[in-house]
Amino acid sequence: MLWYKTSATGKRDSDVEKWGWMVDLPRNGEKMVYDMTLYGRGLFLTSVRTSEDPCAAGMSGTIYGIDPNGGGRTDYVVFDMNGDGVFTAADAIGGGQVNGTETGAGRQTIRGERIFDPTANAEKRVNHGLQFGRQSWRKQPPN
Repeated sequence: MLWYKTSATGKRDSDVEKWGWMVDLPRNGEKMVYDMTLYGRGLFLTSVRTSEDPCAAGMSGTIYGIDPNGGGRTDYVVFDMNGDGVFTAADAIGGGQVNGTETGAGRQTIRGERIFDPTANAEKRVNHGLQFGRQSWRKQPPN
């Protein structure tokens, strides 16, 4: 995934007609048809794809969480893959961080650390990546 310029006639930002995201989706036939959603520190996009079998009915999808600043992987665990309610290294699959998970076809809604997927039986949890409370201490200098 990368942020790129299109129809550039020069090398300055003012020469660029449009800036935009180019996303290489990993599955055959995968399409992004909904707007992206900013949730906490992550940018979420939902893809849909039809069955590879032309005689089969139905669609499926994937929701991805990416870093909105660089367009790549986030620096925090995005999805609770093992369903234990916390976002830790235990949510990795094959030793790697997961930044996309299967969903039903259609637009997914994210609220309160949950993905609302009308086609799923199980609840999926998503991390906003924000930290609350005191982040560090700093000693005040004497008056």
